[in-house]
Amino acid sequence: ITYAGGCKINSPDYIINQPDEIVINTSIVQPVCEGDLGRFTLNLAGGSLGKTIRVTSINGYSKEFVNEDAGSFLFENLPAGDYEWLVDDAGCPDRIGTFTIINPIKPTFTVTSQDVSCFGANDGLFQVVNPTVQGGRTYTVFVNGVSQATQTSFINIAPGNYLIKLVDNLGCESDPVLVVVSQPSRPLEISDLVAENVNCFGGNVGAIKFKVLGGRPTYTALLTPLSGPTQSLSAMVEDTEYSFSSLVAGSY
Repeated sequence: ITYAGGCKINSPDYIINQPDEIVINTSIVQPVCEGDLGRFTLNLAGGSLGKTIRVTSINGYSKEFVNEDAGSFLFENLPAGDYEWLVDDAGCPDRIGTFTIINPIKPTFTVTSQDVSCFGANDGLFQVVNPTVQGGRTYTVFVNGVSQATQTSFINIAPGNYLIKLVDNLGCESDPVLVVVSQPSRPLEISDLVAENVNCFGGNVGAIKFKVLGGRPTYTALLTPLSGPTQSLSAMVEDTEYSFSSLVAGSY
């Protein structure tokens, strides 16, 4: 400072300080399976004392830490949604960022099946249709608790109960689906067969009467003579008498 007349005086040195640069690192732990919740961690260093750290979401979540200096701040039990985090460093511009907590897809699938054709056969089948898991994941098919890898088509299946489940590579499970491959209650059988002879030479009043049991109604029957036209019956039901009539003498 220079006074009138040229006199001078020097002040002591003055130092203007500033806080350390604020450093923020964040990490997210996404939920693994449907119904799980996520976590968000904000690590903070530098800046001024007495900061506020806040996380909010339009899903209604809100949590804050106040009068903090530095450290690691955990926000847990986060449902799916979009979030905004904020660090309020008094007197300085707010630091703001966003993140998203996903809603993992529960493994799902549907099943088509077909019963065995005949009593005692092993030609049933079922197929796992449209297996769906969270994007980027793989799945394993389990049948009656046994891994079938990624196989989705199963043929030559015996009658029985098959409990099917889908599990992704992070352990998330679908709802189980029970498939019942059935068979007829008894083998197909021709019952109460009676051949009625022709009463006069050259006549055509013979008949064959019978019932059908077992198998899978409705039935179709075909009568084939050694010579001459065949006869057929259709839409037949179990344990009901049917007949082929107007038959001439011969072998059928």
